[in-house]
Amino acid sequence: MSDPAIFSVERLDFTFAPKPWAFALERRAEIEAFFAALQREKPEIWNGRVLLLHSRAVREGVFSGEFLETDYASFSAWIAWDCPPAGVCDCFGAAALKARDAVRLLETVLAIELMCAAQALEFLKPLHPGAGVQAAYERVRGVVAPLVQDRVLAPDIAALEALVRSGVFAAGDDGTLPA
Repeated sequence: MSDPAIFSVERLDFTFAPKPWAFALERRAEIEAFFAALQREKPEIWNGRVLLLHSRAVREGVFSGEFLETDYASFSAWIAWDCPPAGVCDCFGAAALKARDAVRLLETVLAIELMCAAQALEFLKPLHPGAGVQAAYERVRGVVAPLVQDRVLAPDIAALEALVRSGVFAAGDDGTLPA
């Protein structure tokens, strides 16, 4: 197996392009014997679906490729047998890339929700929220001023995304915001 390559990418562009995996077809009997032994050791193991990258490229910050589908038995045998050349890449790590994208989107949603909640509190003055909401409000207002006239909100959202990433809104064990 070759050393892994690490690339900085800005966008993912993957498709599912089914095709038979020669390794799984050619070594079917060996794979079935291997997986039967594995199931005896770990009866809970399931022979589910696995996607493997069978073509790939990184160009101009875009990581693109095509996935084929195989069974977990074939995948686990391939891994156990030190990944002999089979024209594919293990992409279980692709879930981490997608998860990272989901986290970034969630950070943006939380930033916008915090900005809207703080703005809503402006309209409730002179009433005062509870201590936790007040603490969150003060953190938001520390980086984003109240909206009193139209303005581009992208810088405000970016500032709040950074604040969300910093963890200052993460509640402690007692449910309160850290000081």
